[in-house]
Parts: sequence; C-alpha cells; structure tokens
Amino acid sequence: MRINLLILTLLWSFSALAQVSLSNDREGTSYYQNKKFNKHSKYVNPVMAKIALEDVLKDVRPSQICALDVVDNLRKKMPDVKKNRFHYVIKSLRAQGEIDDVVYSILNKAWGVLESPAVLYSEDDSYKDNLSYDTEEREKKLEIVAGFETRQKGHCLDEAYKNIINDLKKIDKKIGDQEIGAIIREAYETRKISLYDFGRLEQLRREKANEWRLSLKEYIQKVQSLRGQFPLIDKTERSDFITKKSSVGKQSHRERLYENYSFIQIALMSNVIKKLKDRLDSPKVEILVYNKDDVVGEIVPLDPMERFRFAIKILRKEMLELSINNYFGGRKPSYLDIMAAAYEVGIVTALEIDKVAGLEEIWNPKKTFWDKAQTWVRMASSVAAIVIPPPYGFIATLALVVIEATNTKKDANTNLEHSLF
Repeated sequence: MRINLLILTLLWSFSALAQVSLSNDREGTSYYQNKKFNKHSKYVNPVMAKIALEDVLKDVRPSQICALDVVDNLRKKMPDVKKNRFHYVIKSLRAQGEIDDVVYSILNKAWGVLESPAVLYSEDDSYKDNLSYDTEEREKKLEIVAGFETRQKGHCLDEAYKNIINDLKKIDKKIGDQEIGAIIREAYETRKISLYDFGRLEQLRREKANEWRLSLKEYIQKVQSLRGQFPLIDKTERSDFITKKSSVGKQSHRERLYENYSFIQIALMSNVIKKLKDRLDSPKVEILVYNKDDVVGEIVPLDPMERFRFAIKILRKEMLELSINNYFGGRKPSYLDIMAAAYEVGIVTALEIDKVAGLEEIWNPKKTFWDKAQTWVRMASSVAAIVIPPPYGFIATLALVVIEATNTKKDANTNLEHSLF
C-alpha cells in the first residue's frame, strides 16, 4: 500500500485543530471489568461524571491535551467525590463508553501521580549516599533537573519528566532509579527546584512515568489519523476479542496495538488482511504460463483448497515483508497484531474477529492443522469446500488461515506432494 505522506500530513494538521473525543468506538467488555470496577455507580453519579468530562474537554485541542491535566481538572469539577474514591470516576466513564480501555489505563496512571504527593522528610539525608562521587558529573545532572519548570512550557508534565530522564541518561547510561531520586532531592535541598516541583518530580519517578509507552496526546493523534484515513462503516460495532489479555504484558490486544505501533504501521498491517480478504473473496485464481512469443500458452486454474494455500503463502510472504519495511525496522508483527489492526480500521468486522477468537481449539499449539480444522471439515463436509455463504464463509476461512499461519510444526500425517502450494 502506497501512503501519500502529503495526505497524512494534512490529516494530522486537521486533527490537531479538531475537538477532542475520548469516547469508545471499538471496544466491547472492558479488559478491566471486575467486582471492584462495578462498584463505580455506588460512589459516582454517572451523569455528573459525563458532564464533567465534556466540560474539561470542550476547549482542549489534541495537540494540547495532557492526561495529568484532564484528571486534575476532573477532580476539581467533582469535589463531592472523596479523593480516595476518585478512581471510580474513571471507572464510571469507561462503563458508560465515554472513554475506552486505552484512555482508562492512561488516566489511571495519571491519577497515580496526583493521588498522593510525595512527602519530604527533611531530616533524612541518607539519599546523599546515592549521589555520584564525580562532582562535575553531579552538577551537570542537577542542572538538568533544575530546568524542569522551563521544560513544562508547551509540554505535558510526564513529557517534561521523560525529557529529563533522557538527558540524564546521555550523561550516565547506567543511572538507576535511586540515583534519580537522590538528584531530585538534592536539587530541592540546593534550592534549584521548588517544593511543588519536587513533589511532582518525585511522584512521577515513583509511578515510573518515564516507562509510560503511550501518552494521551499520542493516542488521540493516532486514532484521529486512522479515522480520517479509514472512516468506520459501522460505528456501533464492538469487539470483545480486542479487549482480551494479549500474550505479552498486562494489557489488551488493542492497548498493545496502540502502544507498540504508529499510525502508519497500523495502516500497513491492516492492508495485509485487506488483500488477504480480497484474495479469499476472488471467484478464481489462475496461473498463466507464457510461451517464448509472450503469448499465454497455458492457464492453470486453482481449486478452492489451492486458492486457500496460495493466500496463506502470500500472507506469510507479506508478513515477512512488513518486518523488512523501513517503517518497521526489522520488527515482525504477530498475526494477532495484524488482526487487531484490521479490526481497528474496519476491514475485519467484530462478528468475524470475535467468532474466530472464540474458537479456542484453533489456538491450541499441541494440535496439528488437521486436528484444529475438524470443526470446519464437519461444517463444510470437506476442507476444500471453503467457499460457503457469507458471512460464515470468510469466518471459516479466516479460522483456517489462523490455524495455518500460526502453525509452526510440520504435520507428519499430511501428504501434500500433489499440492502446488
């Protein structure tokens, strides 16, 4: 897929001027749903929470939004909610669909910074043991921290903190969390930063803000760019699959998608499934054999099973090509990442992706291709009869694609010497 960079630049420019919307337009049941989550209505008026969020966002632009500011302003607009129960406001907004799981996670981290300001124990100077013995190096580090107030101008608080950590690591690649804490404390003790900035820096450090992989601003920019390039046909559909726990880390498939991939990468990944779907929907696939006069001398039609295997071969080839694409820099996305990307832009529907994801037997690594495919063999009478009426035709085929594309073991019971692919 050729992406016109000029068009993308214009899309980003227009999205920067658009009004911010954090509403959920893709996710089904929340990844964070549990008994504690469901208590939100006991402590928070959902209508008031919704109104407060709308009021906070009404004059904010995507290029200006900061999670810490959003949470801080929400807190101010809902003073009747006790501080130790404010997290239920965020839960209420997610339950109502005013935000999705990605925003929920980001706002929760922000609340962790604002919830409990760092306490300063003035008589405790044991922190000095963690300072660098190199006086010149220590002073350079202190000057970096001293610039925190200036760095906040035009940047979110967490962005300013990340910039400080990055600059500290330029001086000392092995700098640890304890030394960073000691430098922040020393910067306050030597009056290089205020008590307020000390509290914010220390809390950002404790909440490991430099490890946050996705800011609210970045997320909104990605979503708005994707929605501008790929308008959703059905804005009401929701998928439970993309809010399931991913195989890596404590996050959903959709959170992983946005944390790990850029807008352009998601677009390129989704295009792989688009082309796969087009090939599977094709009524015929033929191999043309040309003679020396550049005239077609033979046409070899592929039967349904060969068309399926041809689609698999091309799928694997294109997945490999993604990893060597300049935009991916050698990183190979997983099949599930590609499926999540295809759903995100509306190429695969919620029905299709949830149906396939619900067939737990096809994800069992201990079963062979044919063991997993028995469900569809029984349904369609033979694996070759994969062209059955939609929408279940594509769902059945997609299940076989998942089985084949994720199958790493050679099936010893399969004799495919007669197969072209």
